[in-house]
Amino acid sequence: MGPVQEATPSPRREIQKPCLPGRCGRATTMSLMYSEPRVHQSSPASGSGGPAKPPRPAHEHVQVVKGWLDFEILVDRQIAAGRRYGLHPAVLLLELGLPAPDLAAGGGVVSHHLLQAVGARLRSRVRSTDVAVQVGERHFGVVLVGAPHAHVPAVQQRLNRALAGPYNMGNALVQVSLRMAAAAYPDVSVDGRELVQAALASLT
Repeated sequence: MGPVQEATPSPRREIQKPCLPGRCGRATTMSLMYSEPRVHQSSPASGSGGPAKPPRPAHEHVQVVKGWLDFEILVDRQIAAGRRYGLHPAVLLLELGLPAPDLAAGGGVVSHHLLQAVGARLRSRVRSTDVAVQVGERHFGVVLVGAPHAHVPAVQQRLNRALAGPYNMGNALVQVSLRMAAAAYPDVSVDGRELVQAALASLT
């Protein structure tokens, strides 16, 4: 009978407990940096038969606000929330160009589904921390949280490639064009109304 080998105990893993208020020697800080949205793709099951990870929902409807005043209030809240971390937002406005008169007027079931389809694409092309809403019947507004000035044009180009083009609406193929305008937070303090109105001035 061969010699018996003594099992070596596995090293203990230390789990760092969360820092409770008043009990930490060092203050904790939060670092928020702008990054590109991740594209979630479903992977097939592995050879071992393990289940595949669930994909991100394909249709995420955006919030709908009645007009620009509601959007200005929303932007104002984002400005106030970002001040806690030194983050300043940029505002991006999108205006849909719809070819058919009945669609442009916002009437009918097709236009409703079309706006939902555009909103779903928009929501999937921005980060989860960004705010995307539908404003009225032909516009969308996006609040890019903590986006540097130089990054805004790249976001516009990405959204233009993703959102402009044909949409399959049942038996109809609807071609959608886009007009976009942006306003980045300046060096001086501004509120939501001033930021949205600056973007609207560029849009018109």
